[in-house]
Amino acid sequence: MKIKITEMGPKLKGIIATESAELFETRWPNLLSCFSAGDVFYAIGSYLQIEGLPQEVRDDYSCATVCKATEDAFVTLLKRGALDGFVRVNPLPPAAQNELDTMCGIAKPAANPAAEARASQMSSIDECVTDFRGRLDSRAFKNKWMTGDPARKEIYESAIAAGRV
Repeated sequence: MKIKITEMGPKLKGIIATESAELFETRWPNLLSCFSAGDVFYAIGSYLQIEGLPQEVRDDYSCATVCKATEDAFVTLLKRGALDGFVRVNPLPPAAQNELDTMCGIAKPAANPAAEARASQMSSIDECVTDFRGRLDSRAFKNKWMTGDPARKEIYESAIAAGRV
């Protein structure tokens, strides 16, 4: 159920604001640990007072929408350099950078297990072809690719099927 901000009392607004801040801290703990969090929240509050709350927040004053507005304000202020004075750790550690990338919408491509398996298989086939074409003598090649490990034998057979061996 959506509740407009104009339909709420100050006590409920305060509770939602506090819970939204806690949600923000829970979502981005590594990133916030690299900043002076109190100063960041003060800057975000000032920004939202000056710019005004987004229409989505005014129409649905909930933890989710307030947290999203907080994230958007954080990114805007960071891009403008307004949070530079509050940085405690520079450069950001990988975990914090990953959270920032996620917050900014710079998501890493989702892992595609089928594509990764295909790439791995092609790499193995390339290794087999290289071994066949002279890196290994025939005896060493046979020992490596044709006896013992069934997975290697399957790779060898795939190289044959592809016409590469």
